[in-house]
Amino acid sequence: MAKGKKNSPLWELQNRETKTGECKMCHEYRELTVDHIFPASLLLAWNINHYSWEDRDNFQLICKKCQILKFNRFDFHNPKTIPLIEKYIAIVKDLYLKN
Repeated sequence: MAKGKKNSPLWELQNRETKTGECKMCHEYRELTVDHIFPASLLLAWNINHYSWEDRDNFQLICKKCQILKFNRFDFHNPKTIPLIEKYIAIVKDLYLKN
């Protein structure tokens, strides 16, 4: 499944030419960083960490200030948060609750 981190969507976002734009959280025009909407630390804890660099739906571009404030928390103002939680719970159930 995984193509490797260096050719992943996360790597592409982190290494894009333009590093500035509108932050998805504060809407200020600043230098941006890639954020995981569903925290990567939870993906690691749930043993589905390959989604942390493969799942384009889980990425957003936010400024460093918002990244620090968000840390590893959920942002329930983001409309993608609940669907991502449901998606990853379904994946974990499929992996660990097979009969």
